[in-house]
Amino acid sequence: DQLSLGGRKILGELQRKFPKFAGEGPEYPMGGMVGPPIPQDKLDKLSDSGWIGAMKKYTTEEPPAKRLFSLRGGRQELAHALQERAEKNPAKFLKLAKERMDTTFHPDYCKAVVIGLAKGKTPIAEVKSLIEKFLPVLPADQLHWIASAISEYPPNDIPEPLIDLILEWALRSPHPVTPAERTIRSEDAKRRHN
Repeated sequence: DQLSLGGRKILGELQRKFPKFAGEGPEYPMGGMVGPPIPQDKLDKLSDSGWIGAMKKYTTEEPPAKRLFSLRGGRQELAHALQERAEKNPAKFLKLAKERMDTTFHPDYCKAVVIGLAKGKTPIAEVKSLIEKFLPVLPADQLHWIASAISEYPPNDIPEPLIDLILEWALRSPHPVTPAERTIRSEDAKRRHN
């Protein structure tokens, strides 16, 4: 209805050239949160083998063109879902992490399970053991998330070697200031100069 004569002509040519293409999309803007590549209700029912298979399958992010009209994410969204479930069901995911995961898994999954278990109040000795297991693959610029999760434990419960490890991370971190802090500081500096 709203196409010009030239637009209708081009649309007709494209429809003849690509007859199977369904060009009808929503006539209003769509929005929502991008979720994991597996529906939430199915994630809740995944066995340990299902989680292992999903983590091995989703090692990259979906190209934007593939999820043009979909709110399904990739690896990062699945890692976030893993973290949430590890926090809610620490016994299941501690067993999964200890017995079935290793450093061949993407670092996002290793980090997610450690953070989820720490937030789920898994015994600190178990969390420390997993940190040591996954440390070779954990990116230095992401370790602050693990340190933040560990900070929720009572200080006297955190073993001295783990405190030393966190201190070492802080000292070796390529970016000891978070992007949010950097933004706040730069905005503050701009205000002072104006």
